[in-house]
Amino acid sequence: MKLKNLPWLLMIIGLVGMIFGVIGINEGYILISWFVAFIFYLSLSLGALFLIFMYHLFDSAWSTPLRRITEHVACLSFPLIFFFLPLVICFNLISQFLFYFSLATWAFFSNRLRKWSLKQDENGEPRCTYKMRRFAVWGILFYAITLTVMSHKWMNWGRPFQPLCGIQFLIAGAWASIALIYALSFILQKTGHLREVLREEQFYFLGRLFLAFTLFYGYVWYSQNLIVWNANVSGGNFQFSENQTIFAIGHFALPFLVLLRGDWKLNPKIILPLCAWVLTLHFLDIQFLILPDLSFSDVFDVKTIYMDLSCLFFIGGILSKIFLYWLAKYPAFPQRDPRMAEALGVHIPPTTHIATAPERSK
Repeated sequence: MKLKNLPWLLMIIGLVGMIFGVIGINEGYILISWFVAFIFYLSLSLGALFLIFMYHLFDSAWSTPLRRITEHVACLSFPLIFFFLPLVICFNLISQFLFYFSLATWAFFSNRLRKWSLKQDENGEPRCTYKMRRFAVWGILFYAITLTVMSHKWMNWGRPFQPLCGIQFLIAGAWASIALIYALSFILQKTGHLREVLREEQFYFLGRLFLAFTLFYGYVWYSQNLIVWNANVSGGNFQFSENQTIFAIGHFALPFLVLLRGDWKLNPKIILPLCAWVLTLHFLDIQFLILPDLSFSDVFDVKTIYMDLSCLFFIGGILSKIFLYWLAKYPAFPQRDPRMAEALGVHIPPTTHIATAPERSK
């Protein structure tokens, strides 16, 4: 099956599943499934936006070939606004100004960063790099504030207060976004979009970043649950004891052991299943993080899984169609970024004479 046909297949399967679900299977659960799918894809988009901020703030040259596909994933925050409208109507969120402000802020910074990146493809001016750095400085501030406030609303809805939910949601989204970018990099290299610019160095450093966020996410998750457990918050101990085993093995031990091997970071037969595993666990995480009093029996109920997958496929099909449209419309990687030569390991001699400092007289 061609890559361009996958979005249509996902949309058809998702739409048919939602129709049958509303008619007779679980008509009252579709809004919850839609909300979970919306937050799942939004977390991936916000995680990609966080990675772009880091690319510019730390001036990482190795990530330059991967930046365009990361920008496309981050810019999906704008079409996701339209998937938020059914929730606004059904949950009566019209007066929630902060929801709209946060979504608009994330869409603004992601699109402005991509705009200047595309502009640099045309003129190659260093001014575009400086513009992106300035947007990254201001953007990370607004990003941290809005994401922290919104995650407190999502994750403390009907459950014990979780003080670290802001950083937990951020790191979880970034962790899953790295898995998505990792998988897209291998796929687009095979299809030829990134074959000329991706070297082993990009996959190796991306794997190291994946490993670092695996460790960071494990630390934040353990700290969050330890605070709830130590405070003896009602309902928190159950969540801690029920989730700690699957988290310790699935979220931490398995990715940690796989990513320790340097050669495994470069092997798509190992990394692609790991990325699929991480994205699956992240979807389960979203359910446990934002839905109160959810147990494993609720998650793996046949009716629940049916509706969750239907909404996930439908929204994912539309977003993947938009991503492929952008991939065909714009260059797959930055064309005239001054850091591209360093990312490709190419030495370009200076075009101007650089005078050496005069020797001091003895």
